[in-house]
Amino acid sequence: MMTLNEMKIAVCEKLPELIEMRRHTDTDEALFAYWKSVKYGFHQINWPTEGLQVCHEAEKLLLEDEWATYSILLHQATCRIPCNSPTCGYTLHATYEQRLETLCRIWWPENSKT
Repeated sequence: MMTLNEMKIAVCEKLPELIEMRRHTDTDEALFAYWKSVKYGFHQINWPTEGLQVCHEAEKLLLEDEWATYSILLHQATCRIPCNSPTCGYTLHATYEQRLETLCRIWWPENSKT
């Protein structure tokens, strides 16, 4: 099973056109994700506020593949809860951590075994 930090790094590395992984210093072992596009600005990703956007960008990449689309929709069905509006039906309430886990299960199924 991948840790949350491993999932963040793995998903960010799938988005090289939007995200750059760097170390703060030459001796720093930790990798940090930075937006590198004008669309999101040039700054370190703040996961509590921007994690869903990272997942959204990764999901757009996956949606090019029909099998991945099916897998995402199957997982999202387990994260749905009814909303209060009678016309609403269901609303998706997955955290960025849940969405990262889903992305990693699709891209790296061998690392998702519990």
